[in-house]
Amino acid sequence: RANRNGGNGWGWSYYILPFIDQAPLYERIDSELPLTAGHPNSPFQNSQNYLLVETPQPWARCPSSIAPENWDIAGSRARFRLNQAVTSYKMCAGSYYNNLAGWPFQNQELRNGLFYRDSRIAFRDVKDGTSNTFMGGEHNWYIHRGPRLYGAIHSGDGTARGNSHRMMSQCQEAMNPPRTAPGWPVRATSFHSPHPGGCHFVFADGSVHFISENIEHTRFTWGMRRQGHGVNDINHNGQHFGTYQRLAARNDNYAVNF
Repeated sequence: RANRNGGNGWGWSYYILPFIDQAPLYERIDSELPLTAGHPNSPFQNSQNYLLVETPQPWARCPSSIAPENWDIAGSRARFRLNQAVTSYKMCAGSYYNNLAGWPFQNQELRNGLFYRDSRIAFRDVKDGTSNTFMGGEHNWYIHRGPRLYGAIHSGDGTARGNSHRMMSQCQEAMNPPRTAPGWPVRATSFHSPHPGGCHFVFADGSVHFISENIEHTRFTWGMRRQGHGVNDINHNGQHFGTYQRLAARNDNYAVNF
């Protein structure tokens, strides 16, 4: 499950806490309230969420990461300051850069990854097989200071904010872009790592693989699809995807074995 943008902004990391020996932290967080609940400026004083989400989590950090343990989620003039824990990992939203948001009124065929905003993808929905589908991968703080462990807030009133790129990335853009690449969408929403030559990815079956940055990548976009380069790509089995984009899709029917 991804960010509940229509609710209180909790992301994927909150929901896995009980399964990684973090049940005490999970039980102390009140997910029915915003991340900022208990903040001195918050009307929700019956929760200390804002202190709990500042707790660094070693499991969420690559040993090679240069990122600080915490990073201000707002700015110096914001009413709500939240020194939230950061992470080195983001979930995979699929094969297109603009599939993270997942609004109900948008084209849902773009949401071909395991995660997007308000997603509820079950194992039965992974048509390509769990061993052939990315679940998530690395994000290099040196390339983009984006990831937050739990979610994003509006710095003015402390409510949930979309900012899906803080929790999810996609594979339309090639991995490991240079720091001179555009911030959006390339550095903000692509996967990248501090390791030379590629990135580590966790697959839906729980296995971890180091994927070379030289993997076949065609940067097949939704716009290309609409121009006739494989009309109805979902129905035509993702034939124009490169291997990298196929691994990001859960249902293109092109299984890539590892």
